[in-house]
Amino acid sequence: MRIRLRPALALLVFTATTAAISQAAEWKIDPRVELRGGYNDNITLRTDDEVSSPEIALNPSVLFSYATPTSGISGDARFQVRRYTEESDLNDEIGRLDVKSFHRMERSQLGLNVDLIKDTTLDSQLEETGVVLDRVDRSLVSLNPTWTYALGERSSVELGYTYTNVDYDNDSNSNYSNYTTNGGQLSLSRILSPRATGTITVLYQRTDNDADIEATYSAVQGGASYKLSETLTGSLFAGVRRSEVKATQNTFVPILDENNNIIFVPVRDGTQDDDLGYIFSGSMAPRTMILVIFSAARWRRTSCAAKPVSRRPGMSETTSRGYPCR
Repeated sequence: MRIRLRPALALLVFTATTAAISQAAEWKIDPRVELRGGYNDNITLRTDDEVSSPEIALNPSVLFSYATPTSGISGDARFQVRRYTEESDLNDEIGRLDVKSFHRMERSQLGLNVDLIKDTTLDSQLEETGVVLDRVDRSLVSLNPTWTYALGERSSVELGYTYTNVDYDNDSNSNYSNYTTNGGQLSLSRILSPRATGTITVLYQRTDNDADIEATYSAVQGGASYKLSETLTGSLFAGVRRSEVKATQNTFVPILDENNNIIFVPVRDGTQDDDLGYIFSGSMAPRTMILVIFSAARWRRTSCAAKPVSRRPGMSETTSRGYPCR
C-alpha cells in the first residue's frame, strides 16, 4: 500500500524586486508528504534469525532554492519516520539535508556544499555496498567548499576541499569505527567545442579512524564530457591511482577465512599496504539524474608487511585489507 499526499500549493514562487537596484531574487519551495504502509519480512536483512513486522513510514520532504543574478542556494531536506507495530525497538527517525550554494564574481565563483545525515547502517550500507553487517545509528557531516577561476574564455581552474566526519552509535554487538576524511582536488577544464569539455583532475584524500588505521588515496585522471542533446550529457574518464593503508600494532584487521567468512585478527608489528592501479569511469546524465554506465579499477600491489598474530591453517599472511601477500 502506498499513499502519496501533496499539498495543493506544492510550488510557491516568490519574486522580490527592489527599486534601488534592478536585481531580482526568486524563492522556490516544493513541499511533499509521502505515507507508506506494508509488511517487512526481514527488517534487519539477516540470513538467519529474521525479524518481521508490519511497517508504516511517514516521509515529509521539501525542495527549496533562492537565486539572484550573482548568487544562489538550493537544498533538499528529507525526513522519514518508520514504525514497526510488532518490533518497536527497531523504530527509527531518519533525516537528510543537502544544501548547495554559490556566489559569482567577475572571473571567479565560490561554492559551498553541505550534507547532514542521520540514519542507520541498515540504510547506508545497503545503498553503498549492498551488504549489511549490522544495524547501528549513524551520523554524517560533510563540507565541500570550492573556488573556480576563469583563466580565459575557454579555460578554467577549480580548487576544492572536502571534510567528512562519520560517527556510529555502537552497542554491545557492533564495533564500527568512527572516521574522519580530509581531501582536496585541483581540476583544469577547457571547452573543446560547443558540445565538448576536457578536464584533468588531481586529487588526494586521507582517512583516519578510531582503530588507528590511516588510509590515503591519490589519483590523476583525465577525460571529457559531451553534450549529446539539450537534456543529456555523457562523460568518459581514465587515470592512475595510488592507495596506502597503515595500521598500528593495536589494530584488528579484517581477513577472509577458507570459507570466505570475514574474521578479525590482531596485528603484531603493524601493517602497510601500497597499491598502484588504473581507474575508468563513464556516465550519462539527463539533467539532474545521473546514471553510471561503468566504473572499474585495476591495481598492482607494490609492498606488503602485514603480520597477524595467528591465522587459520592454509592461510597466507595478509595485508590490512585481507588480501594475500604477493
